[in-house]
Formats: sequence, C-alpha cells, structure tokens
Amino acid sequence: MMMSPPDKFDDEAGVLAHWLAGHLAQAEDVACQPLERTKLGMSNDTRIVDATWTEGGQPRARRFVLRCGSDSLPVHPLQTGAVPDSVALQYRVMAALAVDGSIPIARLLPYEADRQWLGRPFFLMEHVPGWVPSDHPAYTEAGPFFDTAPDQRRSFI
Repeated sequence: MMMSPPDKFDDEAGVLAHWLAGHLAQAEDVACQPLERTKLGMSNDTRIVDATWTEGGQPRARRFVLRCGSDSLPVHPLQTGAVPDSVALQYRVMAALAVDGSIPIARLLPYEADRQWLGRPFFLMEHVPGWVPSDHPAYTEAGPFFDTAPDQRRSFI
C-alpha cells in the first residue's frame, strides 16, 4: 500500500516509520529508533536505522541502512544526465546488480524521490553485518585491511 507523506512529524524517525509502514507487507505499529549517522560515505548521508513492527501478531525487528541525497554539491560529480542525483544513481546501480544476481547485494526497499518525506531523495537497504572500509582514516592507512598481510588482502573481495 502506497502512503502519502505525513502532514507533520517532530522527527525524521517518525517520518521514516510512516514511510516504512507502507513498504512492509502486513506490518503494524512500525517504529524507528533515532537515526544514527555513520562516519562512512562522503557522497551521501548514510544512517543506521533500527525498525520494529508487528506482523501477524508477532514482533519483528530489522536493521536498515538509509542513504539520503544531499542538497550540497556532490563530492563526485555525476557522470550521466539520466539520473537527478548520486543517491538515485547508486540505487539504480545496486538494483541492476541485484537483478543480475552475480554479486550479492543487500535487499533494497524502493527508491523514494519524493522530497516531502525526508526533504531529499532516499532509499533503505537491509543492513548486512560486517566491516565497511573507512574514508577517515583511509582503509589503506589503518584498520583491518591495512593490518592484514598483503597476500591475504584478496579475502576482502
């Protein structure tokens, strides 16, 4: 069921819960915890979202990654005029890879271009636990990749 943007919510978590309720089949009482910003991703705003809901009388919980477009100038200029912003381009590439099936991709929820929801385009994908290469400090300068012997770095691929 497609829902309209809410008239008024005091916080982004409430808005996102309202949006998510329209995209989770048979979900009731959807709630999102305050959105935790990550230190990763310079091209878009990236946040971790913990959502809870009831489905068929059973409690459910899932962690998502929220990728929001930015109103500031992009770090990486777009290479195509086919999409309006980099978050749309990222979504389209990930969706194409998911359809192809040759590369594992976290499950994507629909792309939302309507700025009435969060003030900018966004998408959610399921969170996959694991290590994500860092920008600050660069993963080639510190952290698990740097600390691994060069001949074993292929295991990160």
